[in-house]
Amino acid sequence: MRMFRAIGVNFLGGIWTGVLVVSTTPFYVSVLGLEGFGLIGFWQLLLFISVIFDFGLGASLVREFARYKGNNEPETKYRELLLALQLVYVLAAVLVGAAIYVAASWLATSWLKLVVISTDEASLVIKLMAGSIALQFITTLYSNGLAGLQQHGAMNAFQMLGNTLKYLGGAVALLVDNSLTLFFAYQVFAAFLVCWLTRRQLMGQMSKRETDRRAVFEFRHVRQLSRYSAGMFLTALCGLLLANVDRIVLSKLVPAEDFGRYTLAFTAAGLLQMVILAFYRSYFPRFSELKASGEDAGLKKTYYQGCRYVGAVIVPTAVTACVFAPELFRIWMGSSDETVIAVFRLLIVATTCSGLMWLPAGLQQAVG
Repeated sequence: MRMFRAIGVNFLGGIWTGVLVVSTTPFYVSVLGLEGFGLIGFWQLLLFISVIFDFGLGASLVREFARYKGNNEPETKYRELLLALQLVYVLAAVLVGAAIYVAASWLATSWLKLVVISTDEASLVIKLMAGSIALQFITTLYSNGLAGLQQHGAMNAFQMLGNTLKYLGGAVALLVDNSLTLFFAYQVFAAFLVCWLTRRQLMGQMSKRETDRRAVFEFRHVRQLSRYSAGMFLTALCGLLLANVDRIVLSKLVPAEDFGRYTLAFTAAGLLQMVILAFYRSYFPRFSELKASGEDAGLKKTYYQGCRYVGAVIVPTAVTACVFAPELFRIWMGSSDETVIAVFRLLIVATTCSGLMWLPAGLQQAVG
């Protein structure tokens, strides 16, 4: 029952995000055009790339919090680990944001192939992207903390809020003024608000636990995680390259309008990834807790249960999406571009094959 509740909550978060993506994407394309939508896709790409610069510490936090829970550790240990990782995250966020900010003019003039949007406007927009990405980067630390505590309801509530502000709020900003500058300025504000609220929730959850002394900052907590986090970093780096090298290359080689078409197909295929992520978020911390508490029989049972559920859900969904892709896009966008359909089908197959490996990977990560 506990796992069903966790999966249900994570599904709810994924479904809500999917509803927002499905409902707002046609509006974004109609208002901004494919070139403007391509810039939004480039923003999402930069956000994906920035995630690897946590050097595996986010996944390490999920695992350690779950292990602390399995071992009934005092609240002080949670706080000390969070304090140490918080400093690393803030420094990394500043460096990532500064790098994107400094490179904004070069990206606008030498990387992106723009026709309608001026390079000056694109440069300003990319600078605003830098602020939004830095804040979302820090937010992932606090979201991972909630996941490690297996507070799936709270984690998804704030992610649903963040996605509502991002997608629906962004659409409202475009209704006020059809301007990418206003859109991304609003995204900076929304990212700051969600970051602050998520941190407040995590600190509140940890305060409910008993403690015998005050938490102090100790960098040794980061060093103790270095070997595990290095492995997670390499895993994330390989995963990033496999999952995003196509978008990285295409953003450089093709016009922004064609990149917008690819982004449309990628966005649609990404809905299946949200389903897969719901399972991973539910099972990874549970695997870690069971391993820490020595419940090997329960770990084995939970693992095989999760694999059956994943296969039963994503394979039929993927087959249906491939077969009825033209009809789905006509319902969604009002038309079905042959190039978008072909790319979508390839991405669905790739996402499904990848998705079947997420829980085996989660088990390996949980046991170190």
